[in-house]
Amino acid sequence: MADERERSDRGVLSDRHKLYVLCGFAGVAVAMLGIWLSPVSAEIGRREMTLLYHVGWFVTAAGSIVTIACVVLTVVDTR
Repeated sequence: MADERERSDRGVLSDRHKLYVLCGFAGVAVAMLGIWLSPVSAEIGRREMTLLYHVGWFVTAAGSIVTIACVVLTVVDTR
């Protein structure tokens, strides 16, 4: 009975790691989108440029925070 519970716990841990890795990749993708938005804003008119520029940097920061959080959760979960 204890062996089954241990295997089940390992399966849940493995699923969590997969979720963290997918979440980390999503964070990287969001950060890349934000990095792409910032230079694109320079090609658009001056009024919209500042808004898009700030949105781009906000999206980059959000993606970076998600990625870092997923890495931290993975490290904490493996201990």
